[in-house]
Amino acid sequence: MLTEIPTTFSSLQLSDEDWKYKTERSEGCCLGLKDGVCLYPRGKVLGGSSALNAMIYIRSYEDDHEHWVKEGNVGWDYESVLKYYERFERGGLNISKIREDAQIREMIIKSYQEMGFQERSDTRHLGYTDTPFTISEGTRQSSAKAFITTIKERPNLYVVLNAQVARLTFNAQGVNGVEVLINQKLIKLKASKEVILSAGAINSPQVLMNSGIGPKEHLQSLGISIKKDLRVGEHFQDHPVFHVLLDVDEEFLRPRSKEQTIDDIYQYVMYRKGYFANNPMVNFLMHLNTNENGEFPNLQVNHIPFPRNSREHMKIFYTGFNYPPDVQKAIFESNEKNSNMIIMLKNLKSKSLGRITLRSADPFDYPQIYPNYLSDDQEEDINTLLYGVRFIQRLMKTKPFADANPQLANLNLPNCEMFQFDTDDYWKCTFKNYVTHLHHPSGTCKMGPESDPRTVVGPDLKVHGVAGVRVIDASIMPRIVSANINAATYMIAEKGAELIKEEWSVRHTEL
Repeated sequence: MLTEIPTTFSSLQLSDEDWKYKTERSEGCCLGLKDGVCLYPRGKVLGGSSALNAMIYIRSYEDDHEHWVKEGNVGWDYESVLKYYERFERGGLNISKIREDAQIREMIIKSYQEMGFQERSDTRHLGYTDTPFTISEGTRQSSAKAFITTIKERPNLYVVLNAQVARLTFNAQGVNGVEVLINQKLIKLKASKEVILSAGAINSPQVLMNSGIGPKEHLQSLGISIKKDLRVGEHFQDHPVFHVLLDVDEEFLRPRSKEQTIDDIYQYVMYRKGYFANNPMVNFLMHLNTNENGEFPNLQVNHIPFPRNSREHMKIFYTGFNYPPDVQKAIFESNEKNSNMIIMLKNLKSKSLGRITLRSADPFDYPQIYPNYLSDDQEEDINTLLYGVRFIQRLMKTKPFADANPQLANLNLPNCEMFQFDTDDYWKCTFKNYVTHLHHPSGTCKMGPESDPRTVVGPDLKVHGVAGVRVIDASIMPRIVSANINAATYMIAEKGAELIKEEWSVRHTEL
């Protein structure tokens, strides 16, 4: 039920609809979180992670696709992919434009205007904006709702729930099916033409490697017989995110009364309207570039309000990011005295690369996730986040924001107490300890020409050197897009569907 209600999306992490993945321990990130790891929620439900996400819808940018084309991906330029966005935006996917008329939002807008920023538009990519949501008539619209429920009566469509793919199967020509676990039985399903692998940037590489398609040295170490030596699982990218906690006067961010909450529930149950239908403030974003001459964003700012005495909501939020109990306690103590605004800084063009590997030769064992956030040699990722912290401090000094008496909450964070609060060294320490992510994995089956040894699939999304299988999901991104990746993933799927139709309906005239 909670997957349906927009405002309850944070409660879905660690639920039965979540695979409950965790990253592996690392020297450079997630150090201060519980057990020294980041949580990595993934949708264990029809519709995948689109049934768990924050429902934000933002297209990729022109410069994202310029990079893709420079790496040899013909047909993936922005002008070429635009028609795929327009196709499903006009068709199955309903997108809602929702604005929360809150006092704190108006105050922040006036502050941005004082700093010289304008509202973002289709031609002006920097600035503040209320982004669209994948919400339809007050309920979440996952990919399953948008694209599967409308065709569920087709005689050539079979949907199997509670099933997990173990590996691909092969014959002399290449891939000829999949081995899948259904009702505790391994069943082989044969493909007459080809297999489409759309398991996401964590599980598509897992299935390929379990099938013997992956880095030779890694697979041999697990005793998996090699079908094709490819750099599967490498080039992992995400959007690192850091939370800055501000104290603000309650006058600007008042708690909702019990009567308001009861009315909110009534409005939602009866009419699918109101607070629970619109995910308030989550879609109000600021898009920045750390270079004053930059045209496209490399830093996104989210504004998450928590009125005073929002302990239960804050607990869900911070538990979802795996903050340890002692840090949560300091945050709750701050919220007992003040209303809070969490400013989330998201690095949109992370240079750091991680990796997905197999834990064992058991295809149902959880994969290993090594995100390697903030590991780039030039520390560009760290410096982007540091720019974000200093930007917030400039925002706090504007006249409209200053009226709310904002203060940076000093939580005396463990592991960083040796540094003076608010120095560059202090912030760099907190990044390495408390940077997490916004669940946007990509790049682990990188797209590019076969001549590039780092790539896994070609621009036609076929796996290099292996007949009968394509990968169509966010794992094929040559570089992560500078936006929340749900929209771009739909675009990849739409283009992938057209590639399949071209292959089997046009060129194969016997069909």
